[in-house]
Amino acid sequence: MPRENRIEFENSFHHVFNRGYNQMDIFFNEEDFDFFINQILRVNISHGIIIHSYCLMNNHFHLLLQNPLINLSTAMQLILTRYASYFKRKYNHRGKVFEKRFSSILIDAELYLIRLAKYIHHNPVGVIVDNLEDWAWSSYRYYIDSSLLKPRFLETDLILQKHKNLEAFVKYENEHGHWNPHEYIFSGVILGSDKFIEEITLQHVAPTIDTDLKGSFQLNKTYRNRISQIKDLIAKKNFDLPNQISLIIYALREKTNLTYQEISQKLFLGSFSPSAISGMYSRLKSRAQTDFSLAKALIEIKSL
Repeated sequence: MPRENRIEFENSFHHVFNRGYNQMDIFFNEEDFDFFINQILRVNISHGIIIHSYCLMNNHFHLLLQNPLINLSTAMQLILTRYASYFKRKYNHRGKVFEKRFSSILIDAELYLIRLAKYIHHNPVGVIVDNLEDWAWSSYRYYIDSSLLKPRFLETDLILQKHKNLEAFVKYENEHGHWNPHEYIFSGVILGSDKFIEEITLQHVAPTIDTDLKGSFQLNKTYRNRISQIKDLIAKKNFDLPNQISLIIYALREKTNLTYQEISQKLFLGSFSPSAISGMYSRLKSRAQTDFSLAKALIEIKSL
């Protein structure tokens, strides 16, 4: 199974989650929960990971974290590896503990931070407990009770600042209503506004295009130079972000033999689905029929 793509950068925000293998329970008692939380503390110290919201359930966990040092994969690998070793020793367990490495969604914090924190805190409500404050293994109680000594990895100020006061936070968190972030995730990797998705794609996905693909991606002799030329040409154009992204996709289709699926998975890390890439390619050609600057750019790309 291929590894999940990670888009990360300095101080990026992520929703990280995982569950037990075959949905088995991975936390049975207080000692288990405490051990996992101690591993988060250890990577906070060693890797700088900051938690803004968390919830540990019996068979899965959610973390809303900030990644100051761009080392999400290393930090999470340490947490999961240490906990899996502990679990196997304690329960004489053989085989997998977690379903997979872990899932992570890049978050537009300006738009979704407080909504995602609420979603995470609500995980046990109606399943294990009736009220948010009744579940000991989430960060909610540290938000509402300043007398508790909160873990050093937990940062509550940022979310509280987005509310007028503590009373507004409590009211918001306890409001009923179903919101599932997975219904709004773009191509399985980003939760954010259209502008955020465009910026992330252009700044952190498009620059990772691989100019050394081989095997099933064999192209003509000039292929190695073409993608670099494409990127350089489009970077010089004074187009907005959507058009720049569309031009990159157009160039890849015109100057390589990559399919939409290959462009999606191998060049854009899955940030655009094949159907989305196909649509952008077609719409760009249509717009170029009435937009001289776009038409000129397409001619320049074809002449590479």
